[in-house]
Amino acid sequence: MANLLIQGKIYRTFADELYISDNTVKFHVRNIYSKLNIQSRTELIDLMIDRQGYPAKVAINRENRAL
Repeated sequence: MANLLIQGKIYRTFADELYISDNTVKFHVRNIYSKLNIQSRTELIDLMIDRQGYPAKVAINRENRAL
């Protein structure tokens, strides 16, 4: 699910792709954020880049969205 977050997909898309409800997606996202001690998708991307050297393409996309 973290990969879907990083790809910038919206919760409705998650639910459709995983055949689960929107509320189930929200529940899991909150748990991911809680376990990683973060509060946003941006923080998740930053964390993935720092910890795993996530592809630079993601960092570039994140920067473009911030503009």
